[in-house]
Amino acid sequence: MLMRPLRPARDRSRRVEPASDSGGPGSTLARFKDLTWEASNLQSVTRHPTGFGRPRAAPEECLHHGQVGATCGMAAVNNLLTNSGGTAVDAEYMLAISASLGQAEAELREGAQCVEEAGEQQNLAELYAAASGGHFDVQTLQTAFEEAGYSMWYMNPQRLDCSSLFDWAQEPAESSKPTRKKQKKVVQVELQPAPIGYVVHRKDALNSRQDHWFVVRQHGRSPDLCILLQDSLYDQVFELTRVEAQQLLLSLPQGALFAVSRLSSLNTDSTAWAEPAAAGPELPAGP
Repeated sequence: MLMRPLRPARDRSRRVEPASDSGGPGSTLARFKDLTWEASNLQSVTRHPTGFGRPRAAPEECLHHGQVGATCGMAAVNNLLTNSGGTAVDAEYMLAISASLGQAEAELREGAQCVEEAGEQQNLAELYAAASGGHFDVQTLQTAFEEAGYSMWYMNPQRLDCSSLFDWAQEPAESSKPTRKKQKKVVQVELQPAPIGYVVHRKDALNSRQDHWFVVRQHGRSPDLCILLQDSLYDQVFELTRVEAQQLLLSLPQGALFAVSRLSSLNTDSTAWAEPAAAGPELPAGP
């Protein structure tokens, strides 16, 4: 029978104990003993509904757009465009886009003026924005970005690369281009531009008119580089740590996150076509 060696007795004198608080006049307990919620002034601290971020004044060279009425979608567009060298858009411009989309929708529906949405009849003219202005939908925002030279596309939060939220590598995509004689497998390598930021769509479960748009973007340059949450409902911006930004974006439900980047000429400069050496099977000759 093998005998295990006895462990040396622990030296209790070396145990690390929590710092004691005597409760005297200068102690922590004494300072907070009679503190009330009202006296703490915590109720005056601005907090974003997501629970993330520290409120602060907009940093130098940061343009922060608020909203008048239900124009949070326009403010989200402007908070990304104007901080990336673009020009701000106004409500009249956004309404013109929405009207154009509504007209195209009516033509597709052979002149119908109403459509059923969420069990209710809705006028096509108000499908992309309210007649009174505002409540811009996702297609209106996408069109506004596209006409300014940017692309806004849906992003699955679960597929985010948390190690590089604002610096993506190229992503290869495979496609097939048939010819008359041979079918060759062609690999299309698209250089994905780094996103200038993310647009978040916070949906209201009961009333779509209570939906809201805000943005998360990177601002400045090292060593003053920071990540900001810009919400048009607040005069201040919210600074996020990188961990907070990751947690916020990953916690979003499906359909709530969109990435925005500059448009690139995917068919010319930023696309490389490569053909593998082995060709596929021959196709039958055409007539």
